Amino acid sequence: MRNLLVSSDAIAQAAGAEAIAQGGNAVDGVLAALLAGAAVCSPSALLGSAVITVAGLGVGAYAIDGRAKAPGLATARRPAPEDPPTRDAICAPGLVEGALTAHNRFGSLALARVARAAMEAIKEHSKDPNTKARLPVLEAIHRHGPRWLASLGLDQAIVEAAGTPVNGPITREDLAHGPAPIVELAIKGFGAHQALVFPAAPPQRFPPPEPPKTPVGVALAGDMHGVFASASWAIAKEACLLASDYALSGAALNNAPKKGVTRRAPGAKIAMPDVAAILRHDAKVWAAAAIAGEGALESARDELVARRMSAVTGKPIAAEPSAEPVRATTLWLVREAGDELRVVEESIAR
Repeated sequence: MRNLLVSSDAIAQAAGAEAIAQGGNAVDGVLAALLAGAAVCSPSALLGSAVITVAGLGVGAYAIDGRAKAPGLATARRPAPEDPPTRDAICAPGLVEGALTAHNRFGSLALARVARAAMEAIKEHSKDPNTKARLPVLEAIHRHGPRWLASLGLDQAIVEAAGTPVNGPITREDLAHGPAPIVELAIKGFGAHQALVFPAAPPQRFPPPEPPKTPVGVALAGDMHGVFASASWAIAKEACLLASDYALSGAALNNAPKKGVTRRAPGAKIAMPDVAAILRHDAKVWAAAAIAGEGALESARDELVARRMSAVTGKPIAAEPSAEPVRATTLWLVREAGDELRVVEESIAR
């Protein structure tokens, strides 16, 4: 198979496969899967976080940082309440701006066709009426681009639900989005082999607490041009309900502020597990891995990458397994002789 896409969600996989069948590249496929997967997995995922990675010959190796941002731009910090409500953990969304930036830089299909593939997969396969009520959101993304929130009145709904008028942290400045940052992937060396992963944030002197652990969905694609792409999206367990007609809610991915606890700076990116890695051997991209689930996903990814490197090189490569629990599914795309792509899938529970 010269083009292939696999995802942790069946509807996302159908959307991505349709985008690739229409002539899209690996990036088009994972973006269609991202939009469909986020729309069906949670009422708040489209207003949350995503990380998209791309690597291949003639492309380079990059990550598009669509993580959510800590709120509070252009507003004074109020005292932290003793028992903060869920709305105090709401974040400024980054998923859609990440998808738009990735499409502008690396996509080949028209954005309308990518979004249409996501919408058709939802219409055909989803039985949930609330999911189908989110279709106008996907329509607004390709029609209005960065102004999609305003076009549906969702920015007003977010401000009314968690903004300064109700003593919440969100301001209109938080919702004024531009292009997502594009950063080079970090390299983990294994002799002649390399694993390309999202770069870790620099350590802070007084770091805020880790954000709540959230499940993650993923999609992974490879195409005939030797390019691999992945998309990871956060699934918020809690959400702040909005007064809207689209069965959406604001993603509560951030820590609610508490007395005596360091806060994130307004506009700072909120940490999210990016559980995809792209493997390179002798300067050739030849495999990719992504993990969907919850728990110590990044440590499980590193352990499985080391296991695969050991199998390929014939030399044992140590990886420290995490003591934290993890429930996940690992997806592999492997390109070997004859330019063929194949899928390997395994589950982890410990």
